[in-house]
Amino acid sequence: MLFCQVFLGFVCTVMSTSILVNSPSKMLSSLLFVAAFNFLFVVAYKNIKKYPSFSAFSALLWLGFFGKTTMLLTFGTGIKDPIGAFDGVGAQWDELFAVTSVGVLALISSFFLYTKIIVKNQIEKVKLENGKINFQLNANFKVFALYSFVLVFVAMLNLNYGLILSGLASITHLPFKINAAVGWMLYLGFSAILSLLFMKSMSTKRYFFACVGLLFLEGFFCSVSLISRGTFIFHVVPVLLLIAFNYKFLNITIKNVMTMFVAFLAVMVVTVGAVTVTRNSLYDKYAFSNSDFSTSITLSQYSKKIDRSFVSNSIGVIGDLMINRWVGLEGTMAVVGYPDKNFALMFDSLIRIPKVGVQDVYAKISGVVYENNPKITFSFIPGPIAFLYYSGQIFCVFIGLLLMGLFLLTADDLIWRFFNNPFLTVQISAYLAVNASQIGMSPFPLVKSLVLTICGLTVLKILTDETVVSNIYYPILSKFRQPTALKAK
Repeated sequence: MLFCQVFLGFVCTVMSTSILVNSPSKMLSSLLFVAAFNFLFVVAYKNIKKYPSFSAFSALLWLGFFGKTTMLLTFGTGIKDPIGAFDGVGAQWDELFAVTSVGVLALISSFFLYTKIIVKNQIEKVKLENGKINFQLNANFKVFALYSFVLVFVAMLNLNYGLILSGLASITHLPFKINAAVGWMLYLGFSAILSLLFMKSMSTKRYFFACVGLLFLEGFFCSVSLISRGTFIFHVVPVLLLIAFNYKFLNITIKNVMTMFVAFLAVMVVTVGAVTVTRNSLYDKYAFSNSDFSTSITLSQYSKKIDRSFVSNSIGVIGDLMINRWVGLEGTMAVVGYPDKNFALMFDSLIRIPKVGVQDVYAKISGVVYENNPKITFSFIPGPIAFLYYSGQIFCVFIGLLLMGLFLLTADDLIWRFFNNPFLTVQISAYLAVNASQIGMSPFPLVKSLVLTICGLTVLKILTDETVVSNIYYPILSKFRQPTALKAK
């Protein structure tokens, strides 16, 4: 732990020095920017166990702004998306650093407001203890096999019929909002169910390691099914970090943890490669042609694409994702350079319902040119700070980030209180943090996602509630078992 802290401190020091030396803005603006992000980093790191959603969101902002700024000013890389009328003069950098710093300080303020005034740390965090969850299904290899079968079936069903695909419009529209339910299961549902199995497997090492294998399996199939490379990372990394932080309590060794991370890197390379092959095949043979979706990708596509360059290409894509995957800097640059910022602009973006083939507000600001293709729904994301700065008012950025921080902190406490399951908490936390960091186009998809999440977690809570188990499950099971028992007598 000490080595990790020293290493992270060294990295932050090097990055901070690089920004201060190479920044085109005034020294005061640069100092404020560097100080704000370093303070946020310390707060997030120290409270990652207590408030994982808040810490994960802070980490995504840190990567999207501090990390990208370092890459841009030091190496001239890290900016891939259009940035509109931002011309890079000193005054615009001053404004960029000021707006971003205010947003970060608002997020830090939300933490101290929540923990020191609103709740005063009265909600005690649970420890990682086996058996706290009341789910009565014992973890065993039959349950693991059933979970794997349902996971693979739903993943392949989604991919074959095009229910929910990242960047592509839905091909098959099923009744009763089944598309949305399938999408939620792939984005969060299967990982949430796996968290229950993790809690039930902690006392048996072979079951616990089997759950780690299922974690890689779940991340792989959900990523390929959604053709989303980031899904694997957001599903697997939070759980691995939880295990790494609690390896002594889990009675596993550092060697076990290192083996898990090596396996993670290997599976990630395969996953990114498989998603890239699937995505390219779908875009080339379906999105940009008149071909039928059902014949757009076959197993032969994989055999043709998987060659000696498969691993090197996957590693190249991973390297690109590590730099360009994070949201924040480009969007805020574009909005800073836009001359017509006002509340009407922000309100227009707030009420706009996304439609395929119709440009959103950010596309006009950043200068993004989309091909008018009804099959494609991909769009660039400005991020929460850029979205709030549509108003042209820094205080709006402060209030918005303050409220977002309070929401995430409250969500962390509620999840702990209702489920008492750290594995489930980190999964939901990562999901909420990613969604919060991608605010900017239209709130409607995020609101739908939040509603689905609340509904799904409510069902999960009902199914695992002790009262429901004792008053409903057991009586039903006893009726089925009673004749057998009588016959035995």
